[in-house]
Amino acid sequence: MNISQKTLIALTLVMAVSLSACSIDINMGKDKEAEQNTKDIKSENTPAPKDLDPNEETMETKTENAQDLAEITKAMATKYEEKEENITITIEDNDHMYARGTVIFKDAVSGAWWLAFKADKEWEIVADGNGAMMCDDVDFNEFPVAMVETCTNDKGEEVSRR
Repeated sequence: MNISQKTLIALTLVMAVSLSACSIDINMGKDKEAEQNTKDIKSENTPAPKDLDPNEETMETKTENAQDLAEITKAMATKYEEKEENITITIEDNDHMYARGTVIFKDAVSGAWWLAFKADKEWEIVADGNGAMMCDDVDFNEFPVAMVETCTNDKGEEVSRR
């Protein structure tokens, strides 16, 4: 089969024009889609950019948490006249005024929970133990409900703080 040079050029031009038209349609579709996405984003409350995760600790937060950990460990060591290096504190919740977590002493069989309050720029252990959190300790120090949802009253009954 012999195709003339003119026919070959004509077919090439038709294909080029067809591909160009397809490309324009595809790009226009993408432009319309992008425009709609932009409208959608502008019409709603936009979340923080993915590289600024609100749950991710900043350097400042990490420094504050490390400082709080050191100060709470010191407060626990002072309360029990123990060396700080013999105490392992874990902070489970901390708003830099109230904190709660767990503690284990070096040769202890098990750990315990603790509650701390920052008064006059120093952390104080206000309650700790293996048993129930007493409502008197929680209420006296006005611990946030989100941090301590239940406690035990003086009759030994569990009380919801919600």
